[in-house]
Amino acid sequence: MSSRWAVVITVCVAVIAVSAAVIVVVGSQAVAPVTLVPASSPGPNPFTDSVATGPAVNVAANTLAENNALRKTLPSDQRAHMLVATGTAPGLYGGSGDQHVCDPQKLVAFLAQHHVKAVAWAGVLGIAVKDIASYVTKLTPVLLTSDTLVENHGFRGGVAFSELSVLQAGTAVMVDSTGTPRVKCNCGNPLTPPTLITLSTATIRGTVWPGYAPAGVTAVRPGRPASTLTLVDVGTGRTYEQSTEAGAGLWVAAENANEQQTTIVTSSDGRLWNPAGVIPSHGDGVPVLAWGNGTWIAEVGSLSGSTLLESTDLHAWNLAATVPDPISAVAYGNGRWTAVGALASSPGIPAAVVWGSADGVHWDQVASSSVSNSVFTGSLGSVAYGDGQWIAVGSPAMNTSGLTTYTSSDGINWANGGTISGGTISGWTLGQIAYGAGQWTLADDTWADSQANSVGDRVVVAVSKDGRSWAVGDPIVPADTAVGGVAYGNGKWLAAAVDMTTGGSTNGESTFFSSGDAKTWSPTVHVTQTVVALAFGSVSSAAGTPAPTPSSTAGANIGAAFAGTWETHMGSLVIDASGTGHMNYVDLSLCSSCSIVDAPRSTLDFVLTSVAQGVATGHVTASSDPNGYAVSAPVQVSLSAGTPGQILNISIAGQLFFPLCNNTSVGQCGA
Repeated sequence: MSSRWAVVITVCVAVIAVSAAVIVVVGSQAVAPVTLVPASSPGPNPFTDSVATGPAVNVAANTLAENNALRKTLPSDQRAHMLVATGTAPGLYGGSGDQHVCDPQKLVAFLAQHHVKAVAWAGVLGIAVKDIASYVTKLTPVLLTSDTLVENHGFRGGVAFSELSVLQAGTAVMVDSTGTPRVKCNCGNPLTPPTLITLSTATIRGTVWPGYAPAGVTAVRPGRPASTLTLVDVGTGRTYEQSTEAGAGLWVAAENANEQQTTIVTSSDGRLWNPAGVIPSHGDGVPVLAWGNGTWIAEVGSLSGSTLLESTDLHAWNLAATVPDPISAVAYGNGRWTAVGALASSPGIPAAVVWGSADGVHWDQVASSSVSNSVFTGSLGSVAYGDGQWIAVGSPAMNTSGLTTYTSSDGINWANGGTISGGTISGWTLGQIAYGAGQWTLADDTWADSQANSVGDRVVVAVSKDGRSWAVGDPIVPADTAVGGVAYGNGKWLAAAVDMTTGGSTNGESTFFSSGDAKTWSPTVHVTQTVVALAFGSVSSAAGTPAPTPSSTAGANIGAAFAGTWETHMGSLVIDASGTGHMNYVDLSLCSSCSIVDAPRSTLDFVLTSVAQGVATGHVTASSDPNGYAVSAPVQVSLSAGTPGQILNISIAGQLFFPLCNNTSVGQCGA
């Protein structure tokens, strides 16, 4: 990925805990030169490709003015004339407030594919190569808010080497739970605490950037391990809490809650799952989830085509594109998106189609069965990228003939990769393929009978090191199950199996299984929903609850901007000028088989307590559903433009409700 963060922040933020330096070199002692590394530069001899993400961020003027004033109050080490901050100090690091600034999983994937570099990288940080994935999982992506001195380790001649470097404010790094910088994101270089020197007399390499001053450089000493870090949004100056326990991302699953919506749930360990948002699916479900390049892609499909949605935080989903073919899988790799499925123009006859995109918005059909020299012999069910290649999986007729793989180096030109057969693998579901830790894993259903309801079927997994030779294992679950998804992350494999005896693919229950090698599986948790998609990736750093800030306002008219009656097909909401709200909504959780017409209704009361930057926050004060939203659960309200009228967006306990509209005419407000 070539995009890099180019934030230039010439100030420090919030109140930083300052302490004496641990190691100081002054006087006539010989020291190595110091290299200045701009925020937008990987520097010399990078370890990996860039794993920084996202566009440039503009720092708010009021944030700059406030931070300049704070900086003047900070003392420095009297010998090295340098600020030394505790790594866990509130406000020491920044974030964009709406997305992670690094992609840790891309770093793990790169090192998994480059063993020599992985050995050197792990050696710098004192860990074993096999522990890289779990180590990176515990790192938190942040932005430096001041020019920072580090020991920067590059890669040259097959080995790691170190040099003292000053990283410019705005550089994206990953820190550990003590707040110590450990990885520079736009080059993958491991970082360690520096030896402090007097910069004003040191030999400097590189170009001095505007605002650089030796006395303004900060060094970081480890703090006590913390479960959260208080980051500052460099665009607004607001602070928010970011967990240090899921820096490498989260498991994300799509659960069919009912015919009207799909619930998106997340988990850091594959055991405890929490709702993150809702996608209105109108009976079509969300059978596709994929992560890449800082963005989630979800698909709401039908036999006549697919709608692709995009999100950075799993809460707000926007239309990315529509394609005329039904899409069965989407994946990201090597700087591009690839989607596979079936040709809509070939009804009744299995025919493959491949779509490609550089940005997830503009898609082109790049391959299909309709081409005269096509290698495809049927429709495609899954696709993944790893080890420098794409692999797509399909079946000639979705029956007992096994699965056929297709390989490509660019996602455009494809070759037949062979057949996965033997054991009990069937090809009925077209398979679900994933790549992780140097291994390909494919989950499919066994074949029990000729029925499409999978009664008697079981989930079976095949593994491969090269994508060509596959070992088919025994079924991992009891009978009457179907594949809900398979993915790799946080150092392990996770698979979902749907219990077909409890309602089938639209209203059944599911069990998650985990494995370290994709060969031996253990159940982790049983859920009462049908899991239709499973993926692993990063989520918005804004998912943490914003801390109160001086810019927030409260008072008798806190709800004035949101006051009125708001409606949707799922319920209604009344907010008064004081910020008190009352919601009456269709509660399908009380009757999963009901339609929105005959389903029971629940009520919820809340109060808004602060508003800043057009977003009001508060908490639940009462709920009629004892199993629903808890009293004190966080509430967030904002407005967006409709056509005509306005749309009110409300999130309760991190779950986005259907958009509400203040124009109740059918089709108005775009709601």
